[in-house]
Amino acid sequence: MFKKVITLNKCTMCLTHNNRIISQITSREFNSYLMDRPDRSRKSRDSTSIQMQRNRYVLQKDENNIKGIKEILSKYQICSNEIDDRLFMETPFVLEKKIMILQEMGVPEVQMKHLAEFSKLVFLSARSFKSRHKIDPSVNIAERLFSYVNNFKADFRRLEMLSDDIPMREYYLICFLHLVNKKLDLHNTPHEIPYKRFMFLIFNSFQLLPRLFSLIKNQLQMSPPVIKKNYRWLFSHHPSQSDAVIDVLKNDYPDLSLDILKKYPRLLDCNVEDLRKLIAYFKEYDITPNMVWCTHYIFYVSSVEFKRRMEFLSQNPYTLHLMKHPKFLTLVRDFHTILPRIKFLQEKNFKYASINSLTTFHNYSEHLVTARRQTTLNLQSFFATQFRQDGPRLLERLKKHPCHTFVPLLQMYENLCYLKENFPENVIHEHIYAILYDKEKISEVYSNLKNDPKYNDLPVDRYLPMSIYKIEQKDHFTGDGVLTPEKYAKSLSDIGDFQSECGRRKRNYGNESELYNI
Repeated sequence: MFKKVITLNKCTMCLTHNNRIISQITSREFNSYLMDRPDRSRKSRDSTSIQMQRNRYVLQKDENNIKGIKEILSKYQICSNEIDDRLFMETPFVLEKKIMILQEMGVPEVQMKHLAEFSKLVFLSARSFKSRHKIDPSVNIAERLFSYVNNFKADFRRLEMLSDDIPMREYYLICFLHLVNKKLDLHNTPHEIPYKRFMFLIFNSFQLLPRLFSLIKNQLQMSPPVIKKNYRWLFSHHPSQSDAVIDVLKNDYPDLSLDILKKYPRLLDCNVEDLRKLIAYFKEYDITPNMVWCTHYIFYVSSVEFKRRMEFLSQNPYTLHLMKHPKFLTLVRDFHTILPRIKFLQEKNFKYASINSLTTFHNYSEHLVTARRQTTLNLQSFFATQFRQDGPRLLERLKKHPCHTFVPLLQMYENLCYLKENFPENVIHEHIYAILYDKEKISEVYSNLKNDPKYNDLPVDRYLPMSIYKIEQKDHFTGDGVLTPEKYAKSLSDIGDFQSECGRRKRNYGNESELYNI
């Protein structure tokens, strides 16, 4: 077995320059000094490679697509007796755009071959394009294109680079971007869409663009930064297609339809039938509008892929309990990321995984956590939000309480709001464990202390710790003052640890002032 180490200066997978990649070749066998492989002529190899290239494309003919294409061809009076199979890879919307563009460029009679070879025609120079389609050489294609837009005067000083020697692809793009920038008032602003050589080809009929401008400016009210970021999707689709997408969204999400399109501009250029199926699957699996709104890019998953992923997630024990979570769709979106992590969970015999541990892009072994560890992570985030720079110090103090991982964050937040209304900030920081106790119990005991003559001489900063002590004393230091074990505790062993800890403290500290550092 022959092994050879190859170093590359450029990674062809990630296009990262100067990234040296080491790979081993272990599939070459040698017989003496000659490599043992069959002798094949160059002609046979070339014919095989050509055949393999042709087999890359699988034409899937949809009956609805065929019907729509024939209607478009008959609408523009193009002979449809023998339709080129390459046209079936396009939607009727794309086909109509190509026909209108060729007519706007001056092609006198659009034929089937022009549509099938559209991607080749755009690489011809403007001069060759005119001669091939028998267009008068004196015709200015730019003026023809702009003439299809009402009340528009092109600034030809900005179009000095146009000539008959540049490719039609470049010629058309310069005119297209000039129209977009001027109509949307993007000229001489930081958000102007510049022309760059070899940029992605955006093509659309100049007759259809005013409808898109109205949709973007009036209906969606998109800002210039959003337009510049998503111009590929905003200006390359057919207006009838975007109207169909909006109708589908309004039927199922009447209050969120326009907001969804602002958030996912690429959705305007999607397959309408596939979008209908995807929304139907949302209803089938009880996906709420709030869950859809909370997950970025979920609409970019095809309906077939969405169903396949949901069938797996709805049966897996690590994800089944998360199906009602508001961010459950992140598991669907990042499906290929969570698969190896679920496998790791099974191998390590973990019993629990959260959405955060399945979808974060950190060192995964450090974030495979149990429910108690996940609660600690949530506490860190909660304290950082509520107490800013004092959060880490207060959290360390809270961790001394045996039940700090069993109280829901919502209960902590409600208790903290109550404490802020009734006690000074320094007292809350000194006795931070008070946020673990039910605010109703604290309120009841606190009012009793205020009305009890026995505690009239008690300093103001002592009322809160004394209230906590009274709550624990009433429950015989069992932990019921913090939580109800049946509702919040994760295991009986943890409750036993809490009771033993409370008993130890009571034995070690004889008076109430030392038990909670009063």
